[in-house]
Amino acid sequence: GHLWERIDLLRREMLDLLVDYEAGRIRPVVGKTFPLTEAAAAHRYIQERQNVGKVVLTVG
Repeated sequence: GHLWERIDLLRREMLDLLVDYEAGRIRPVVGKTFPLTEAAAAHRYIQERQNVGKVVLTVG
């Protein structure tokens, strides 16, 4: 089914995820960062399967 139809479940799962992150049980690996102005380049980077780890857009 569609998770958006189960907003209560989605909310609970997201809160659990944030708790685990804040407790240090989840540590995402950042592979590369791009400024927000280069979002298209970041998308291409992912699409071309060049990324290892998460791709992060930065603001400012």
